Amino acid sequence: GQAVIGTARRIEGTDWVLSTALPESEVLGRLAGELAAIASAGLLAGLLTWFAGRGLRQRQAWREAEEQHRLAALAFTQAVADNLPVLVGYWDRGLRCRFANQRYLAWFGKPAGQMIGLHVSEVLDAEALAHSQEHLQAVMAGERRQFERSTTAPGGRRVHSLVTYAPHLQGGEVIGMFVCATDITALKRAAEELQTANAELRAARDSA
Repeated sequence: GQAVIGTARRIEGTDWVLSTALPESEVLGRLAGELAAIASAGLLAGLLTWFAGRGLRQRQAWREAEEQHRLAALAFTQAVADNLPVLVGYWDRGLRCRFANQRYLAWFGKPAGQMIGLHVSEVLDAEALAHSQEHLQAVMAGERRQFERSTTAPGGRRVHSLVTYAPHLQGGEVIGMFVCATDITALKRAAEELQTANAELRAARDSA
């Protein structure tokens, strides 16, 4: 049998229409080929969509796993620092606090939510800041500093501390500093008491 395929096209100036007559088998073959192409295109699009979605889900899972690992590492670091018998802090290049253990926070009487991000001038009192300026400049130039400092703790108690400023170097550049402060008040008091006792012994000996 015959079938007619094609598109009607009017011949200019007439009512004639051109068409093409092909065998039915050829028409069906062409139709089947076109349908197969459409189906293949749809299948390919579906596969591409599936693979893209699968890749997106994998990347999302990787990001979530990395974030969980990062949070776990931060929690572990915080737990270690909180259990040290010293004050531990970290300050960036702009002298803003980026990390503090519980003893550090308790010393300044601030929760982590308030302490993190503060500038050193907003944390240290005028006396402590003036005493620290030279050391701050030195550590930001890459020099490690250790010194004793006498400050007034919350509550009015006078405290003697041994303070260490250590530069954080990255690629030869100072990007921040680590701070560690140890309370040596008891040692200083013992040394003063020993000095007083020795002075009294010398005075007693000289007067004998």
